[in-house]
Amino acid sequence: MAAHLVIYKALSSSFPQLPLYCSVTMLLNVFDQLDQRELQRSRSRSNPFETLGKLFFQNRAALKMANIDAVFDFMFTRPKNEAGELLVGPDDLLYFADVCAAPGGFSEYVLWRRKTDSKGFCDAKGFGFTLRENDFKLHDFFAAPAEFFEPHYGKNGLDGDGDVYKPENITNFVEFVRKTAGGYGVHFMMADGGFSVEGQENIQEILSKQLYLCQFLVALGIIRVEFIGVVEKTLLGYFFKF
Repeated sequence: MAAHLVIYKALSSSFPQLPLYCSVTMLLNVFDQLDQRELQRSRSRSNPFETLGKLFFQNRAALKMANIDAVFDFMFTRPKNEAGELLVGPDDLLYFADVCAAPGGFSEYVLWRRKTDSKGFCDAKGFGFTLRENDFKLHDFFAAPAEFFEPHYGKNGLDGDGDVYKPENITNFVEFVRKTAGGYGVHFMMADGGFSVEGQENIQEILSKQLYLCQFLVALGIIRVEFIGVVEKTLLGYFFKF
């Protein structure tokens, strides 16, 4: 990402009349000139955090969510109001959802954080919605208790296919989450959907627009009104909507 920003600034200075999209497209085209070895080396040098790996979580996604949470003063796992008061009381559960996010690194981090902060008791409840063929790996939740995470696949529940493109799946998942969370929904939602765009990496955002739209549609249906928070991953980084 650091390398991206340097190139973008150079393009902006040379071509100030270019709209943002054109500048970003030109930025990404630079990487088409690199072979795979050069690309991997450039990526590693521009993002030293890659060397951290996954630590004690099942994958690097958990570590990314940990970083996002810490940068924003743990606003996801310990949400507070403007006065600095906790919005989730000591006798309440933190409800969250993980959509299109198998194998579940984001959720593993959230559960681990709540368990750690609560001195061993995990006061959180997670809901998962992803393709059944690419399911959550609950058996790999070594850092957090998987018992506090419940997958659901839309229509037909556990027997569904988890396809977020199908309206009936979204409707069923929304109804399930709201009912299970006492009619209020979740405090925040995370989404990490993606698919192979090999050979078309520079227009990944365009190809993925339907997926992003469906993920945000799920968020609008399950997040509590007073907690409009979404973590959405795209090619150029993580977007936050509040």
